[in-house]
Amino acid sequence: MSAHAVPRKVYLHDGAHVDPFHNEPRDPVGRWMDHWLYDIDNGVMDEPQATVARPDGTRVTEATWPPPTTTPTSLHLGPAGNGGAGSLTSAPVAGNQQFTSSGTVAETTMVASPGTAQSYRLAYLGPALQSAHRLSGAARIEVTFTPATASTPLTALLVHYTGGSSTRVVARGSLDAKNRDSLTTATPLTPGQQHTGTILLEPKDYVFPAGSQIGLILTGNLNAFVHPDEQAGQVTVALGASRAVLPLTVAPAPACTDPAWQPTSIYNTGDVVSHGGHRWRAQWWTQNQEPGTTGQYGVWVDLGPC
Repeated sequence: MSAHAVPRKVYLHDGAHVDPFHNEPRDPVGRWMDHWLYDIDNGVMDEPQATVARPDGTRVTEATWPPPTTTPTSLHLGPAGNGGAGSLTSAPVAGNQQFTSSGTVAETTMVASPGTAQSYRLAYLGPALQSAHRLSGAARIEVTFTPATASTPLTALLVHYTGGSSTRVVARGSLDAKNRDSLTTATPLTPGQQHTGTILLEPKDYVFPAGSQIGLILTGNLNAFVHPDEQAGQVTVALGASRAVLPLTVAPAPACTDPAWQPTSIYNTGDVVSHGGHRWRAQWWTQNQEPGTTGQYGVWVDLGPC
């Protein structure tokens, strides 16, 4: 769209499939329609192009999206170091790995225990991040593969892992390999012959925090995400010729701009304070209960460092 100067705005949020603006006093969708359908000069086009609503309730606005600081970062698929999860590396590594498609494995099972080898998927983990990294835009997975059948989907899941456990599936994407060269014209695969294809993932804006790992799952059929291809079978992936291209930037550490916690102050539900280098949100009325001392089920929820 940017190449053709198409006017656009985007609002990215974590909510369900509902109107995210039902509590907004100035509905941006309505104002957008007023401007473009009724030629009303209401200033909507002078506002930032993108608004990103974070899970902690904060919002980030961007003049353009993805932001210009975003850099396409190549992470190459590397072999497993312990017989389990493969790696995401900065340079290509020779080798091949195989999976056999299964249409009965649920997504939660597909992303679980990446360090354990499974016949129905390939799992790749990057190193623990030394600083937070922000994903902004559409990632793509370039795969060089050799199928054992004439048809298969190629499905990728970009996953946030913490301590080897799945925290969240960040983005999904799938390619019907018969349409690797054209969306309108199918070209059957030649079993035993090497092919290339690109899996486009959903556009996302997401922050991988420091200490977390970026993970990638490759598979064929995925229950409840793609219509199963009954012909799908074994797929051999050429590691050195395959990579993930992620729109990343190093995210700045959040500043402690919230008011400092005071033991004599009264805090109500939703109030946010800073204390001990972290941000904290009150879950109910409280006074003289120090953030960080109330436990997992206490009044204060840790929103992360600042």
